[in-house]
Amino acid sequence: MLALEVLDLSHNRISSCTEQPGSLSDLGVLSLLKNKITVLPAYIAQFHSLRISKTDQDPFEYPPMSVVDPKGNLKDQKFMESWSNP
Repeated sequence: MLALEVLDLSHNRISSCTEQPGSLSDLGVLSLLKNKITVLPAYIAQFHSLRISKTDQDPFEYPPMSVVDPKGNLKDQKFMESWSNP
């Protein structure tokens, strides 16, 4: 069965993420550029195949900027897991 590897939701005025991500275990690229998302869900850390995540120009309140670099990219997998599982 084929699995989704790239999900580009950029420029859609999305203000929140779904509570249940579904089956995105093979997701390698996630782009949420230029939306209105303020809270990035902790389940993002469970996307173990995620290599690229773009969140530039979203007005994040959570997670803190220590998890998201200045260009809006999520930091490495281990750091994301520590943030989402305190």
